[in-house]
Amino acid sequence: MLLRLLIGSAIGLLAGAALGTFMKARGGTCPLTCNPIGGALFGALMGAALAGAFSASGRAGKMLDGVPGVKSAAELDAMIAGPRPVLVDFYTDNCPFCVELAPTISALARQYKGRADVVKVNASVVAELSGRYGIQGVPTVLLFAGGKEPAQRWIGVQEVGKYQAALDAAIGPADKRKEDSMTERKGVVTFKGNELTLVGTAAPVGKRIPDFTALGNDLSAVKLSSFAGKIVLLSLVPSLDTPVCDTETRRFNDEASKLGKDVVVLTVSMDLPFAQKRWCAAAGIDRVITLSDHRDASAGLATGMLIKELRLLARAVFVLGRDGVVAYEQVVPEMTHEPDYDAALKAARKLLT
Repeated sequence: MLLRLLIGSAIGLLAGAALGTFMKARGGTCPLTCNPIGGALFGALMGAALAGAFSASGRAGKMLDGVPGVKSAAELDAMIAGPRPVLVDFYTDNCPFCVELAPTISALARQYKGRADVVKVNASVVAELSGRYGIQGVPTVLLFAGGKEPAQRWIGVQEVGKYQAALDAAIGPADKRKEDSMTERKGVVTFKGNELTLVGTAAPVGKRIPDFTALGNDLSAVKLSSFAGKIVLLSLVPSLDTPVCDTETRRFNDEASKLGKDVVVLTVSMDLPFAQKRWCAAAGIDRVITLSDHRDASAGLATGMLIKELRLLARAVFVLGRDGVVAYEQVVPEMTHEPDYDAALKAARKLLT
């Protein structure tokens, strides 16, 4: 920054001296603009000021490198719906106090990695979020802990201990929510009349399904939140190689083209990605996205549809709105039965209107 100030001062000095000489030659009397010495001093000061301003611009964003940036309301909503507390730093690039706070936010992101999500939002860019949460000055830091509304709000630069104490307190409930995700439920589904046990917390209408990660056919990690802003028809099935699952996935593939590009149809099973890819090729599936939950049963636990006895997914269909909220849910009571296609498709079309 010192080099920029020196360069700016030198350029300003030369420009001011030239202007002063030119204006004096024209008979001017202003002590700044018509005097070489006065013009040089004035130009040097202005050059230094401008160089300082340009040096400060963008420093907050650069100092927050390594802290994930949130680009949309849907992206933040998906994180808030997840199992971890979320600390959000609202900043702007040219804010000196944001620059002062940036090292603290970066340190918190490293300290709480895997236990809490520490993210940044450029308040002047993501105006939707700034308006939603009434951000009137920066830096403003919000903490979300199991709810849509901030559990805590800090305006201005605070001691790092305040953020740490709040995060530590919030992580306790987050761990409890993780325990809740292992809740067992009986009497919900059967297989050929035999009662099964579901693991995880149910995802009823009006709630968000916590973000989960499954594997695509190319072994890439695919998050539910990557479809934020789209209407999602989520079909959970035991295995694509069974007759009912085969019929169900083919039906949704046929219907997907009628729903349009704003609706994403996902079919998740415990089949390995290689097996899913082979099945899709043989069945001509081109509109349904098949995902494998075999690695860590993330989707099964997030929806409460993991079968304890079989480590398969129970048959269920969810329709999620653009905001990720469940608008329709059907858990098929008997796994050998097909879901209510018409009801699910009707729910998806309703969200398009």
